[in-house]
Amino acid sequence: MAEVRPLAYVLAPHILFQHRHHADRKIACDAAVSAYTRIEVEDGGELFVREILAPGRVAHGEIFQYEEIDWECDLIYDGRLTVRERYFLRPDNTSIAPLQTPFPAAFFTSCYLITDRCPADHDCWKKVRALNSEKVRLGVTPLIRAGWSIKILTEDSLTMATTCNQLRQELSDPLPELTEAERFQ
Repeated sequence: MAEVRPLAYVLAPHILFQHRHHADRKIACDAAVSAYTRIEVEDGGELFVREILAPGRVAHGEIFQYEEIDWECDLIYDGRLTVRERYFLRPDNTSIAPLQTPFPAAFFTSCYLITDRCPADHDCWKKVRALNSEKVRLGVTPLIRAGWSIKILTEDSLTMATTCNQLRQELSDPLPELTEAERFQ
């Protein structure tokens, strides 16, 4: 029997920002992205995947100054659709209000953990939920099959990086391989 090791995959943050027209020095908020992620995990397979959405180049004062984000993810486990997630965000309507209400320059992370080594009664989940604070909103929900959805909203990029590292640490008890993942941080 082959050794099965979980796959940890962390995508670079999506950071949209203003486009500068050099000829006339005007600034246009025309940045847009459409991203689709399809993940397939075989029965018994393991996966940790994380995607981060940044509000823009915050240090430049560019916060939610883009045209739109159309962000989709399908997660298929054992041949069956387990997760379908979609965010269609436009700063010119109320779609970003849930992100900005707690934090004006919120960073958002969507994580999926596919494993049977973290049952609902495992101590790691109490520790993960305890990461909530004045600067962090974190939620954990069991998936319909084989895993967990973890959502994180933080007030800034440093808090997001710290929270993601703490999440990795709390999950390392049942999943020590996550501490070895090069792209987890």
